[in-house]
Amino acid sequence: MRFEEQTAVMVGSEPLQAIQIDENHHLQIGGCDTVELAKSYGTPLIVYDEQLIRSTIRAFHEVFLRERIPYQISYASKAFCTLAMCQLVHAEGCGIDVVSGGELFTALESGVPASAIHLHGNNKTPEELQFAVDAGVGAIIVDNFYELALLQDIAAASQREVDVLIRVAPGVEAHTHEFIATGGQDSKFGFDLASDQAHTALRQLAGAENLRCVGLHSHIGSQIFDADGFVVAVERLAELYQYGVEQLNLPLSVLNVGGLWDSLHNGGRPGCIRHAVCHHRRGAQGVRKAAPRTARTLD
Repeated sequence: MRFEEQTAVMVGSEPLQAIQIDENHHLQIGGCDTVELAKSYGTPLIVYDEQLIRSTIRAFHEVFLRERIPYQISYASKAFCTLAMCQLVHAEGCGIDVVSGGELFTALESGVPASAIHLHGNNKTPEELQFAVDAGVGAIIVDNFYELALLQDIAAASQREVDVLIRVAPGVEAHTHEFIATGGQDSKFGFDLASDQAHTALRQLAGAENLRCVGLHSHIGSQIFDADGFVVAVERLAELYQYGVEQLNLPLSVLNVGGLWDSLHNGGRPGCIRHAVCHHRRGAQGVRKAAPRTARTLD
């Protein structure tokens, strides 16, 4: 069979697997003709290539290990949350990020341990927070002061100590479309850094009896083409991290720098996972520059 077009996810110069258009101009996914799949199963039809997903996850593991970068890969379950998908990514060594009670329920039902699950979202309901606390999730990422107070009340009433990260809006303008940029100062996500909201949140957490702040999180956007935004975000978070450790004696150990590198079509070229990871490493060096005495907890 002759293939006319293909787009490959790359590790170094080696393609993991191609998404292909065959000689009949039919899209092929995992060696299956999607036209025939549609005839057999009807539409709409969601088709995922299990081997491509596994290969891509393993490629990230390979690069992080080769570069000797301490890491944890997390799957954003909002992309596609089913029992089978949660089982697949967990089997490949990933944690799972959830943003709703339904996604949390699905991840738990799939057999993923609660400790491997993080609850995100800027509009969590009291019921979702209670569900996460009762389940004992690994961490809850707190987005705003209302949620911070609500979670403290829930944790106290449940007599639980809950690990949290605060989401910070670092004021970084990512090189992407404005609708999917999430790290700017006027973002609806997280505590603003420039106006001292993030510092205030850390001070509140330093005095919280049932919440243990273990880290900082930011997400600057999706479809990122330029790593400079990640570098700036990490450098700014590093200063806040240093403040939390040295001034507030918080047990910080996690710096979670989110954002989606455009791994498939970076600049119109096949995306290279190693290239993306190494750019993230440039950002991590900002921690050691801004907070050399506290950065050891991130090693």
